[in-house]
Amino acid sequence: METQTDNSGSAQPESAHDQAAAAGFGDRIRERARVVKSQLDAAEAKARQRLADSRQRLAISKAGQRVQEVPVKLRTALHQVVGKVRDGLDLPSRTEVSELAQRIDDLDRKLGEYEVQSSARKKRNSDS
Repeated sequence: METQTDNSGSAQPESAHDQAAAAGFGDRIRERARVVKSQLDAAEAKARQRLADSRQRLAISKAGQRVQEVPVKLRTALHQVVGKVRDGLDLPSRTEVSELAQRIDDLDRKLGEYEVQSSARKKRNSDS
């Protein structure tokens, strides 16, 4: 019976030691699981942030492209509106205004020459 007592006596300390070791192992596993979970949460948050950043960069680049397209479309529309207004008001173009100014200068020069000739004729007629 001593053998049984020895076995049972030695079995109790081993089971207590095993229980303490198992409790320590369980604590270590729980701690490691908590650390791994926090790492996974951090990695997921980082991935979500990267996704949000890339979506934002994509939206900004698309907006940039739209902003570059707007002046071209705006200029085109503005030219069309100006053309329609000019046609509607029958406004002359710059070349037409330049040609008209040149014709006025020519007529003014001819009028000046005519006035000189006319005054010379009057002088001759009054002298005769």
